[in-house]
This record gives sequence, C-alpha cells and structure tokens, in this order.
Amino acid sequence: MMMISANQMDRMGQDVRRAGNLRMVRYIDERFPGILGELDTEERLAVVEKYRCEAGKFGFRADDEIGYFMDLVVMYGAPFPERRAFRPVMSDARLTAAQKVLRIKAMLRERGVTL
Repeated sequence: MMMISANQMDRMGQDVRRAGNLRMVRYIDERFPGILGELDTEERLAVVEKYRCEAGKFGFRADDEIGYFMDLVVMYGAPFPERRAFRPVMSDARLTAAQKVLRIKAMLRERGVTL
C-alpha cells in the first residue's frame, strides 16, 4: 500500500488551489477585460487569492460561487458584503453559498440587474 505524507497532501492542495486561482484569473480577464490592469501573473493570483479567502468567510467555496463573488466585488466594490442591501443575505449563517447566490440574483433581478 502506498502512503501519502502530510507534506505531499499539502503540496497537492496548494497545486489545486493555484490551478483554481489561475482559472479565476482567466474568468475575470474574460468577463471584465482590463480590470486587473497591468498586474503580472503573480500579482493577479494574489488578488484572486485575497478574494477567494474573503469569499470563504461567507461560505463560498466552489469556483462558480467564487466567480459570482468576484463579479459582485467588481460591480459593487470589495466591501459589498457589508452594504446594506447585501448584508442580510451575506451574514445569514443559515444560508448556503448557493442559497446566497440565488437570493442576491433575485434581489438584483428585481432592480433590473443581471449577472
């Protein structure tokens, strides 16, 4: 039987996270061309990692959830979870990330905004 050490598991986790962050950088570049300006790849990855961690505080884990969180950051600013309109949904610990996304989409749709 082959055993994987804790260090190997940690390294695999880092590789998976970096790959996810690279996908998110591509997503942002496609969805919002130029928003990351002249940042190099490592700087872009650092921005994505920062907001991936922020999204995680609200239960957002899957790439599509994090992508939606990034959309909201770009459209409403980094502190959007603290904005009066979003706070009740984002701070509700009973809601999953998917439920938060659905509620926010419904809220925005009522206002004529679609993402």
